[in-house]
Parts: sequence; C-alpha cells; structure tokens
Amino acid sequence: MDLRTLETFLHVIRSGAVGKTALRLNVTQSAISRRLHGLEKELGVKLFTPEGRGIRPTNAATSLIPEIEAAIKTLEAIKFKDPNVSSEATVLRVAAIGLHKVTRGQVYLTSDCNIRCHHHPHPPS
Repeated sequence: MDLRTLETFLHVIRSGAVGKTALRLNVTQSAISRRLHGLEKELGVKLFTPEGRGIRPTNAATSLIPEIEAAIKTLEAIKFKDPNVSSEATVLRVAAIGLHKVTRGQVYLTSDCNIRCHHHPHPPS
C-alpha cells in the first residue's frame, strides 16, 4: 500500500468513475483498476461495485475513507519533513533525434523532480 494507491482510491470515491480518475491523474484506466484491485487484495475487502457507467463504493470502502485520509496526511507529513523520503522513485529517460524539428512541447513535473539534459548531436551508431 503506497501513497499513490491511497490517493487513487480517494479520487475514485469522489469522482465515481475510473475513467475520470484516470484523466485527472494522467494514467490509463487499467492502471487505476490495477491499483484498486491491489488495494482490495491487500485489505481483503471489496471496495467498489459496478453501477451504470461508473462504480459505487461499498460500505467497507466508505468506512475506510477517514482512515485513508489520515494515512495520506501522515505519509505526506513524513515526506515533507525529509525531502529524501519519497513514496516512490522514478527515472524518466527521454531520447529524441532531430530535436531541432520540435516546435512545441509541455512537460509537467512535481516540485521534487530533477532534470538533466544531455545533447547528442548525432544518433548513436
């Protein structure tokens, strides 16, 4: 169980839909579903049931909301006390050839992200 999974749980509770949560968190619907199924397996309870085009939280899920909100606050507090503590570590490597042809682009980063750029004028052989 990690911070990202707990936050995903609350987003799905609030939106009532995996698709809306996926758009908001900028991940695939299957990634959201995997997180939720993993949480259900870890907790040993069913958290959501299908309802129309969305999902509805079970009574077990609803009863967990206060504890999960408290856990998120605690984990965030720990993370902010020591900037070296993170709930996950991710490295993103991007390679581009002919970068001069790129005219527009956007990158969204969190405050704890470091970027290093290396220029390779010719593709490796």
